[in-house]
Amino acid sequence: MGASQMLIAMKQKYQAEIEMAKNNVNIFVTDPTGVAEHIDYATTVEKELEKIAKYKDLLSAINDVLKDRHGSE
Repeated sequence: MGASQMLIAMKQKYQAEIEMAKNNVNIFVTDPTGVAEHIDYATTVEKELEKIAKYKDLLSAINDVLKDRHGSE
């Protein structure tokens, strides 16, 4: 796998992670009864939001690298 292919695969992985975290937030917000008992909803949602922020940052970094690679070709 070439470097660009690897970055593209990582990008797809991070996009999927963002979508999963968004789904989890939506579930917690719209139907918290479907989640285990005695859960700290605010902390759980915060953790999912942290995942979204983390993967958005990683996507941004990959986009910068890809832009730089294409600019230098």
